[in-house]
Amino acid sequence: MVKRSFACLLLSSSAIGAALVPSMPSHAAPPQNASTLLKQSIARMKTLRTVHGEAYLQGGRTNLRISGDCEGQVPLLQGKKRPHYSFRTNSWARGTLKLSGKRPQRVDDHLIEILSGGTTALWERTPATHGVWRPLKLSNDRPLVNLAYTSELCDPLFANSFHFPVGSGWKDMGTIAFHGNRVRWVQMKANAGGGTQQIGSIDIDPRTLYWVHFQLTQTHPRSLESFDFSRFNAPVTITAPQT
Repeated sequence: MVKRSFACLLLSSSAIGAALVPSMPSHAAPPQNASTLLKQSIARMKTLRTVHGEAYLQGGRTNLRISGDCEGQVPLLQGKKRPHYSFRTNSWARGTLKLSGKRPQRVDDHLIEILSGGTTALWERTPATHGVWRPLKLSNDRPLVNLAYTSELCDPLFANSFHFPVGSGWKDMGTIAFHGNRVRWVQMKANAGGGTQQIGSIDIDPRTLYWVHFQLTQTHPRSLESFDFSRFNAPVTITAPQT
């Protein structure tokens, strides 16, 4: 299970086990202030309205891929209450999920979530529904993986609501190649207790300042949560399915 000591990184509570951490060779580049770069990036992402996310969750007997389109923007809190807003996601999750104390389960779930005016509506399409969309009510004993990871799958659209620890701890690791493009790699390491270390990594496109990749790895148990972002501000229309 990934411990959540990286405060305010907006990570979900789904449990995963061990994974190998991919190597990411860096290249020489003029050093920058990583905190300043992150602040500029978050400010730039506040202009976004749509994004595509791809998640890869690996470890132990968990091996999941989640893919989704996201439309909307999460606003700032006003006091302790978030104002009403509109947010829509269309996602699917496939693979194997192992929750603590339970047997591994197969996941093949297509989900549409529409939040409007403080009301959330959900529809699900799975092999159990014979490929037909059905309205959905949440159940504590049946976690929806793609719903649990919505805040990460749509991370750039949550920039307004970030309480992100940009003040210190982040280091500029130089530039790396990401999908054929050069990106800026910043990293933070933190002690999660019990001899466990967490490593957070963010790849930032130096031209747009958008995040193109976010990754959290953990040393013990070894685990990996990886999120790729693309199709920024591309036209997306997510509507309620016919049921």
